[in-house]
Amino acid sequence: MLPLIAIEKKFEIQFFATNLREELNYNKIKDYNIDKIIIRTFQNKDEPKGLLFRNTSYNLIDPLLENLLIEKNIEKKFSEVPKLWAWMITRNFNWISNVSLFDYKYNIGSLERIKKYDLFNKNAVQKIIGIYKEIAKNKVDGILIQDDLIIKYNEGMSENGTKEFERVTGIPANMQKMIKKGNYYNKEWVKIKKNKTIEILSKIIKEVKQINPDIKIGMNVYYETPLFIENAEQWYSHNLKELVKTDIDYIYLMSYQRQIKDEMKLSEKENKKLFKKIVTEAFKIAKEKLIVKIQVYDWKSKKRVSKREIKNYIKLIPKEVKRICFTPVKLKDIIFIKKIIRKIK
Repeated sequence: MLPLIAIEKKFEIQFFATNLREELNYNKIKDYNIDKIIIRTFQNKDEPKGLLFRNTSYNLIDPLLENLLIEKNIEKKFSEVPKLWAWMITRNFNWISNVSLFDYKYNIGSLERIKKYDLFNKNAVQKIIGIYKEIAKNKVDGILIQDDLIIKYNEGMSENGTKEFERVTGIPANMQKMIKKGNYYNKEWVKIKKNKTIEILSKIIKEVKQINPDIKIGMNVYYETPLFIENAEQWYSHNLKELVKTDIDYIYLMSYQRQIKDEMKLSEKENKKLFKKIVTEAFKIAKEKLIVKIQVYDWKSKKRVSKREIKNYIKLIPKEVKRICFTPVKLKDIIFIKKIIRKIK
């Protein structure tokens, strides 16, 4: 019998805040056995809206990314420091004024413009690719693609989207049939949207790696995707097996234990069982590309969850999974995370 090989886990932290410049200490974080820091490079909910790195297309709030990279490179001269990743949106540029680039969604009887880039619009796609190329020029270690590289069940209904449906199928678009699960229109429309998200993802990866071949790229994926395959295809236009087949380096599974429990209306026992099933199935599909995300704060109460809860859910993750990402994390939580990491074998 071959001896069991212990797999050393790597830990990451993802910051939601954008005011990190004065306090982020790379060497201190590295000492806590954290080897990757993911920072937010966009702000599309609070004011002012825009990006946190210099670019040629959008409002600059603050050159946070460049400043952190300067500090990282200074400290890197003296010792090894954690990798720095940029967390970036693809569709939700909801502050831009060029509405011709926006998508539409269909609700029964009405068509509504939404403040998201239309993935069937070539000009919108060029804008998306362009901003990712600008991030890559900053020489970050990696990019985490936000969870908005999806097309929801009733989205994609722009003129470009419906024309694509007609081009592929050879029949006139019927929005009501396209969103009604189970018929021919719907099945074809789901395929078209899945193919489009794969196409855009592949373009991002290709263009970014041409600029910086060493950069790594990860993608946020909803927790339903590994297990509830049909639902994930209908709701998000995602299929995990197809995503993994691209040149993506990492799949960030948003296995947020509190969110799952709340949305699925489960008891704690039921939730642990489902969580384990989700991450186990995700590992079977994504293998070494899988990074499991653990929720540190409750979305509703805004309170930090207990160390015990986090440890209990980490125990449910297959031993073969090499990376765990704690999110969201605040600067004051670093020691809290350190105490959790110290107990993980």
